[in-house]
Amino acid sequence: MKWNLLQAEQIEKGMQAGLSRRQIRRYAKHRYDFLQMQEIRTALEEGLDEFQIGAMCHAKLSHQEMEQIRKRLENHESVRQRTSLRFYLIFAALALCALTLILDGYLHCCEHPYLNLSVNETEIALNEPFDAMAYVQSYSHDAERLKLPTDLDTSTPGVKAAVYTLQSGYEQLTRVLLVHVKEKDHS
Repeated sequence: MKWNLLQAEQIEKGMQAGLSRRQIRRYAKHRYDFLQMQEIRTALEEGLDEFQIGAMCHAKLSHQEMEQIRKRLENHESVRQRTSLRFYLIFAALALCALTLILDGYLHCCEHPYLNLSVNETEIALNEPFDAMAYVQSYSHDAERLKLPTDLDTSTPGVKAAVYTLQSGYEQLTRVLLVHVKEKDHS
């Protein structure tokens, strides 16, 4: 199967931007149209990590939905700032854990936050209200903030991405639920 001209252009732009072959293979797949490839390439060029890229790499998502996810991930915290702060955060977390162990004997500060959805994909009827909390199976209740998707449009059919985020200290977890909005069968 050959690349069309617009898909080939996205691959070329990735090479010109200095992306590695591994990164280019991440989006150079025939299942993506050129606009989807462009969104994934842009996310890679802006430094989003593999987990964040994975949240938007679904061929069923439109390029607009991919763009929304990418922009939300970028707006939460600058990836470059997070990378430069990683060393200091790890050192501070280790120091805090050591201090807590010495003073209190607890390892509570080093527990990893978690966010589990009951399913990865679901179907709802056109114009049906979306109850985001109904799909949360479990999460770290000691986390600072659980942000549920509130702007899911069910007025038009299609595949929508419901993005859940859990903020706990300097860690942020993101989970994506694919919601298939379908017209009711008139049988």
